[in-house]
Amino acid sequence: MVALPFLGTASNRLHKPKTTFLAGKQRLKSSLNAYSFNAPLMAKTMDIFDMLRWCADLGFEAVDITGYYFEGYPEVPAPDYLYRIKRTAHAPVSYTHLDVYKRQVLSCA
Repeated sequence: MVALPFLGTASNRLHKPKTTFLAGKQRLKSSLNAYSFNAPLMAKTMDIFDMLRWCADLGFEAVDITGYYFEGYPEVPAPDYLYRIKRTAHAPVSYTHLDVYKRQVLSCA
């Protein structure tokens, strides 16, 4: 019984965020790990560039691409291949992949 009031006080202290710490800039960004697309990436029905466009179309701000999805893994990727990934990641959103995805999902419903 003695520990219950102490735990309640500690719990309240731990769960109350400091609003001054969180005020201002947004600190978290939406991202996706490439493993979410493991099956199509490993089956080669989708490549990294398809995944990047899909993520951009849905508004993800970051992507975590695991090395084994790179062409030629376990060898180090060529600089031009990495540059192409970066260029694709920073390209304007086309919404083409999102439209295709919506059509596929709606046609299956």
